[in-house]
Amino acid sequence: VIAAMRKHGDSVPVQERGCETLWSISGTDEVNRVRIAEEGGIGVVITAMERHADAERIQELGCRALCNIACNRSNKVAIGAEGCISTVIAALRKHSESVPVQHHGCWALQKIALCNENNRELIAAQGGIELVIAAMEKHADAVGVQERACGVLLDLAVNNDNSERISAKGGIRAVVAAMRKHGEAQ
Repeated sequence: VIAAMRKHGDSVPVQERGCETLWSISGTDEVNRVRIAEEGGIGVVITAMERHADAERIQELGCRALCNIACNRSNKVAIGAEGCISTVIAALRKHSESVPVQHHGCWALQKIALCNENNRELIAAQGGIELVIAAMEKHADAVGVQERACGVLLDLAVNNDNSERISAKGGIRAVVAAMRKHGEAQ
């Protein structure tokens, strides 16, 4: 899969299917998550997302793949080092109207931030807090976006500076609004 993505980097269909396949095989298998990273899968996903920044489906599937790959602690370090955070943030910025990109971009940031202080700081420094809050405001009716955005803010708020920034940028208001609007959601 990774070799095909490298060889056919300009092909949107190959990049879509490649990201989708990496997402699928990394879903519940820790060995596959590690192997994907070892084989250069993180970089291939980043390249696909950057090369095809206008392709909404690649952005969604790339975020899905990175979300699963980030479930491994060692991979989180590599993700931070390889510039993945800026790629996810760019997808959130460029596709602010897309519920799937906002949902899976927030989910990817949540997994990337979980148990990794460096990544929490990088996400905040690159404007991730503001983008997550903006996603909550723009997609107030989208339960998935609200759930994943709350999850990102939860994981980012472990850092005191981030907690203060979340408050200052309207994060508390956005979380309370989500809770009120979706109080009955499962």
